[in-house]
Amino acid sequence: MVIFNEESHTYINEFTRENYTSVTTLLGKYKEAFEKEKISKAVAAREGVSQQVILDRWQNTNKESLTFGTKIHKIVEKSIKDVTYYTTATPEEKSIISAFSDIFDPNKETLCEHMLYSHVHKIAGTADLIQPDGPYFDVFDLKTNKKFNLASQYNKFLFPPLDHLMECEYNIYSLQLSIYAYLYSMHTGRKVRRLAVFYYNRDLNIFQEYPVIYLKSDVINLLNEKR
Repeated sequence: MVIFNEESHTYINEFTRENYTSVTTLLGKYKEAFEKEKISKAVAAREGVSQQVILDRWQNTNKESLTFGTKIHKIVEKSIKDVTYYTTATPEEKSIISAFSDIFDPNKETLCEHMLYSHVHKIAGTADLIQPDGPYFDVFDLKTNKKFNLASQYNKFLFPPLDHLMECEYNIYSLQLSIYAYLYSMHTGRKVRRLAVFYYNRDLNIFQEYPVIYLKSDVINLLNEKR
């Protein structure tokens, strides 16, 4: 059994007390690290402000983004689990629920915030939405970040064995969902049918669906290298 420590955002094997690598952390090892000090100095010089001003700005932006993302996730999850939620929701919540219902059928069996793990590879993660359907299943992920690039703006690629994939949000999300799908398939014997990212465009108040490919061979290569 694997448990999630929300405070430290870590996954721990309940019996061995081993820390498991999160899927997000694992994928982060295959892209170039963000050189915060170097880049913040360059931005500060360009804007004619102190480096601390830039660092504070980035910190505030990240905090706002996390808070906003958590809010959207909770509204969506609650709307799926509680069919009466809409009747008592605020106007803002109703707007988000309505936008999500345009692309998602909440009447189907849905697993929300479903934890997945592998004792062999010592990894764990939490899938936003899984919909099992007989011998098949679908995996969906909610994304709310302002930046969602379908290709690298700087022609960067991920590190081996993923160096055939450009370093961009779309490919990282594809790998993330593919790992979730691989783990769920191993646990249940069901076959992957559909993977997609539901990206919330806050300016338009719509969820945009981005289908992703099941990168099974890349997942196997990645996990074998980690092992």
